[in-house]
Amino acid sequence: MSKQIPGNNRHLTADDRNIIEDGLKNSMNLKDIAKVLCKDPSTISREIRKHRTEYKRDLNLYNRCKNKRNCTHKHVCGNSMCQKQCRNCNKCMKYCKDYEEHLCPQIKYAPYVCNGCCKKAYCQLKMYVYHARTAHSNYLETLSESRAGYNITPEKLIEIDEIIKEGVKRGHSIANILYENKNLIECSERTIYKYIEDGLLSIKNIDLRRKVRYKPRKNKKDKQRVLEMQKGRTYDDFIQYTSITETPIMEMDTVLGCLGSSKCLLTLYSRQTRFMFARLLNSHTQEAVINAFDEIEELIGLKTFQELFPIILTDNGSEFLDAEALEWSKTGELRTKIYYCNSRSPQEKAGIEKNHEFIRYFIPKKNSFDHLNQTHIDLMMSNINNYKRESLHMASPYDILSLMYGTDTLKKLGITYIKPEKVTLTKDIFT
Repeated sequence: MSKQIPGNNRHLTADDRNIIEDGLKNSMNLKDIAKVLCKDPSTISREIRKHRTEYKRDLNLYNRCKNKRNCTHKHVCGNSMCQKQCRNCNKCMKYCKDYEEHLCPQIKYAPYVCNGCCKKAYCQLKMYVYHARTAHSNYLETLSESRAGYNITPEKLIEIDEIIKEGVKRGHSIANILYENKNLIECSERTIYKYIEDGLLSIKNIDLRRKVRYKPRKNKKDKQRVLEMQKGRTYDDFIQYTSITETPIMEMDTVLGCLGSSKCLLTLYSRQTRFMFARLLNSHTQEAVINAFDEIEELIGLKTFQELFPIILTDNGSEFLDAEALEWSKTGELRTKIYYCNSRSPQEKAGIEKNHEFIRYFIPKKNSFDHLNQTHIDLMMSNINNYKRESLHMASPYDILSLMYGTDTLKKLGITYIKPEKVTLTKDIFT
């Protein structure tokens, strides 16, 4: 595929790897997956082979020898009392010199994994699978390792050491030495201090006039105040739970109007699809949020609610503190699971914080929501969700969610389709 295609020279992202995993599950060939991601098929092939993992099972009960059909060996293990032919025994692989493992063509050739194989449930051969989360974790680890160490040759380090040592003997600071020798030393002041700290230079911290006066800075972490309602629902609990499951994650927040405005917006944002849904609340209270949850459940049904909002991450706002009322339906069934960010840590739900920028295109800060109704909000969110995103490879959140849950569910939520050329991101839509 041409290198002129936008994005073809970028590293694969976590979203890209999710698309690869979904494509493999749906038995798409590598060429079609590459077209979706605007990548070369060889890139997808290398990604799968590099980050696939073996599907661990107990395979000792099955003889996987490639030559077993024509095998006539007996007593390879040395047990002359055994009446079995070796081809019917699973121990011959340890003793037979002619043993050759039979590998499925699906892992030797494209797609190289068994994600979409219909025989996966009962196949006895060695299997490999591709998991997007594991692949991205391995990628980040490799990226970190590749940047470790020092990007300098031993000869250049010796040259820098001589210059720094001579300058310090004359009582000069590191900044002054670097300025005087800017044509010889290309490192920054911070890099030189790092070399000294790590013992790469003959100069030590004790040789510097001011360095030893300063105590090392300590990263003080505020002790988080955990309320009784939040026990088992902290951000650490959220990280632990999501690390062992691939459940879709929703982020929740409220958008307030100007001082004195009674109405506000309850927003719910999907990390995976970038879809954001909003309900207009008459007041900024726990009761209003609970009522909004009940209304949403009535609109789309309990089952769809559980599929759309299985996990919700929110802040410590007073309107969200009644976790049990939000988690449990009026029918007594669990409809979602609430987790709370750490105090003063909006970056832990950065997706929804960033997406609120779209709302401010329509309703700038210091403006009231009191003149609006839910119809206005649905129109606004329809325009926002039909806006194509570069992070989704120029698809819109509406496109993705409609494929997953159908347009009927979106209509119940008040979100309708708008043609790309008709999408408007200004407050003119209210007039």
